[in-house]
Amino acid sequence: MNVYKVIANDSLNNYNLINSFCSFKSIDNVLYVIYTNSKKTIICYNLLDYKIINIIKDAHDGNITNFRHYLDEINKKDLLMSISCEDNNIKLWNAHNWECLLNLKQIYYNGFLFSACFLHLNNDIFIITSNNNTKITEDFSEPIKIYDISGNFIKEVEESYLKSFFIESYLDYIITGNNGYLKSYNFQENKTYQIYRDKTDNSFYSNVNTIKDKDVIKIIEFYVGGLIRIWNFHLGILLNKIKLDHAIFGNCLWNKEYILVGCYNGTIELIELKSGKKYGIYEGHNCTVINVNKIIHPLYGECIISQGIGKDKIKFLINNN
Repeated sequence: MNVYKVIANDSLNNYNLINSFCSFKSIDNVLYVIYTNSKKTIICYNLLDYKIINIIKDAHDGNITNFRHYLDEINKKDLLMSISCEDNNIKLWNAHNWECLLNLKQIYYNGFLFSACFLHLNNDIFIITSNNNTKITEDFSEPIKIYDISGNFIKEVEESYLKSFFIESYLDYIITGNNGYLKSYNFQENKTYQIYRDKTDNSFYSNVNTIKDKDVIKIIEFYVGGLIRIWNFHLGILLNKIKLDHAIFGNCLWNKEYILVGCYNGTIELIELKSGKKYGIYEGHNCTVINVNKIIHPLYGECIISQGIGKDKIKFLINNN
């Protein structure tokens, strides 16, 4: 992989989290990269003709820290969620005309909104929010909150008042990293489903993906301290553990057998899940790689979009072979 294109031409903010930009192919076949800058602006970039196609200035009152994309196949449109942990605010955008569809304000009062995700159940779409609670007691801390796509508050998730970090959904389940373990919740029953705990290692700041490998649903957990764990989702059993000799930040699945991780030294590593073997080390940044996405380009096939921390740029890496 070599750097083919520098996408962002302006400095990014210093509040970047793992989902601080997103890339996706829209329902009308536009290849988007969505990112932000230090002026709280949302920039919409077309990766097919390498042009900025829209700029949304002052999109939030605080710095934008997360993006999430959702393809609404029922209504044939792409939804983009922008999240600011500074002002505890979520906005929902129509990624075709860039109309702001929803503005959820001051979601939490104790702690701050750390991340959010979509959950699709039957014909309904929900927004799930996680809270990095400052007071970890049941009396003071606020649990995970659930809203419908119109912004109506639906419910709080029971037993979720502890500090939560990156949040993800799988079918009708919610998965979140807590202090010391991962936890999943049954959305419909509104209670804890499984706790994924490895007594020898922490799960602080863990980010997760889910895959179906044959008949087994697996959680791939990326712990920033340099650890990758694979869990049996339904049984809560640890299946495999890969220890690296450095911290990892940005990450994504390459396919069911390989993952990409962004490293502190500016490289991106391709790792086989089963063996933990490194199959490739790609250079492209001169600082910590905080964000990594895989994207399928019509000319170049499987490519990488990556971002360095702080003032580094977003880069488009292609395989010259």
